[in-house]
Amino acid sequence: MINDSTVSRGPFTRLPGQSDSGRSHSLATLAAVLLATLVVSAAVYQTRAIPDRLLAEARQKLEQAPRLSPLAVVEGRDLLLIGEIEPFPGMDEIIGNLSRIRGIRSTTDLLTRIRRPTPHLELKRNEDAVVAIGRLNGKDLASAMVQIRNAFPDRSITNRIGIDDNLGSPLWLDGLSDSLKVLEPVSNLEFKGWRGRIQLNGTVSDNRGRRLVHTMAASMMHRLEIDSRLVMETAADRPLLALTANWRGLEFSGTVAHAKAADRVRQAIEAVFGPAHSRIDIEFDSARQDEGNLAVLLSLLPELTAVRNLRLVSAGEGYVMWGEVESPYRLERIVRRIDDLGLALALDNNIEVSQGGTPATVSLFRYHDLVTISGRLPNAFHREQVLGAVRQTTGVRIVEEALDAQPDIVQSRWIDVWPEVLRAVPLDVFGISINGYEVLLTGVAATEDEGLGIQMRLADLLTDHEIRNWMTEPSP
Repeated sequence: MINDSTVSRGPFTRLPGQSDSGRSHSLATLAAVLLATLVVSAAVYQTRAIPDRLLAEARQKLEQAPRLSPLAVVEGRDLLLIGEIEPFPGMDEIIGNLSRIRGIRSTTDLLTRIRRPTPHLELKRNEDAVVAIGRLNGKDLASAMVQIRNAFPDRSITNRIGIDDNLGSPLWLDGLSDSLKVLEPVSNLEFKGWRGRIQLNGTVSDNRGRRLVHTMAASMMHRLEIDSRLVMETAADRPLLALTANWRGLEFSGTVAHAKAADRVRQAIEAVFGPAHSRIDIEFDSARQDEGNLAVLLSLLPELTAVRNLRLVSAGEGYVMWGEVESPYRLERIVRRIDDLGLALALDNNIEVSQGGTPATVSLFRYHDLVTISGRLPNAFHREQVLGAVRQTTGVRIVEEALDAQPDIVQSRWIDVWPEVLRAVPLDVFGISINGYEVLLTGVAATEDEGLGIQMRLADLLTDHEIRNWMTEPSP
C-alpha cells in the first residue's frame, strides 16, 4: 500500500509548508527561461535567414546579368562576388548597385577578369533554309544550335560552325532565340555576331527596320553594339544587287532585266576583282528594265578595292554602301570619285575610317630572270594585282611568291602605285622591302647618281615614307 505523502509531485505541486511566494518564483524562472530560448531561437533564425534573403535579393537584381548571378555569395551581411568572368558592358555599374540592397554591409568584388579570343557566328536565312558558320566554344555551340532551331522550326538548318574551346562567350547568346524571332519580317537576313557586337543585313518591306532593331535590343540580356544595315526593298523596276567583298574574295548576287545587262555587270566585277576570287550569281527579271545608275555605279568599283569588309546593296531607288578604310585620305578619294560620277544623291555612303589593322608589307628581290616576292596583303584581289604587275613590268619568267591575304591587314599607299614603283627601279639585280612607312632599297647601281635618282623617284611615289638607300656601286 502506497502512502499518499510519498507520491512524486510535479514541479508545480506545493509541498507541505511551502508558501505561494515560492511557487510564483518558480513560474518567473520558467518564464525567463522560455523567453531566453525564444530570443536565442529568433537570433539563430535571423542569422540564417538574413543571408538567404540578401542572396535572393542580390540574384533578383542580377537577373539582367545572368553571368554574374552564380558568382554571388553572402557571408553574414557581406556580399561577395567570387570566380572568373569575361567583362561585359555595364558590369561594374551593376556590381556597384548591389551595395544598395537593404541590409548589405559591404560588397566585395573578388572576380578574376579574363580575356579570351573573340567568337564569331554568321547566320544566313532565306525563305527555306538557314546556314550557320563561324567558330564558338563547344558549350556555346550547343546552346546556339538549340536556340536557332527554336527560332526557325520550319526551316532546314546547315551547321558549319567550328569548335574552339579557347574562345570566349558571346554576349548575344543570352536570348538569341528571341532576337531571331523579332527579325522574322526581315528578308534575306544575315546575322553576324562577335562577342559584344552584332551586324544585321537584310531588307524590309517598309521603314520599320529601326523599330525591329530597338525591339531586338530590348529582348537581349546585355547591352550590345548593333550595326544595323537593314534597308528597304529595292523598287520593283530597278536592278536588285548585293555585293560583299572581304579578304577572302567577292560575292555578288543580283537580278537584272536581261542577259546583256548581266554580262556588263559580270565583266565590270571581274575586271576589277578578278574571276578567280569572285562568286557571281545573276538572275533575270524583265520587269527590272530601269537600270538607273547601275552603269555609273560599276565605274566606282576600282576605287572600292581599298575598302575592307565592303558591302554594297540596292535599296529603294538607290544604293547603300558600308565598309572601312585605313585613312581620311582614302575616304576623301572615294567621296571625290562618287561626286565626280554624279552618284552623291543615289548612293548612301557609310564607309568609315578605321585606325585598326596592320599595314600591308612586301619584299621583292630580283636577280636577272628570277623574282622572289613575299608579303601580307589585305585581300585576294590585291594579291593578284601585285603579282600581275610584277610579271607585266619586269617581264621575268620565273616568280617565286609567298604572298598571303590576311583579315587584319589594311590597304597601304604602295599598293596603289606598285607598277610605278617597279618601273622606278630599272635594274636586273635589286631588292625592295616596304613595311609600314619604311622602304629599304638594295642592289647594285651603275653610278651613285643612278642610285640617287632611283631614291628620288621612289620618294615622289611614296610620300611620307622613309627611304633607306643601301644600294652600292659595282666594284672597279
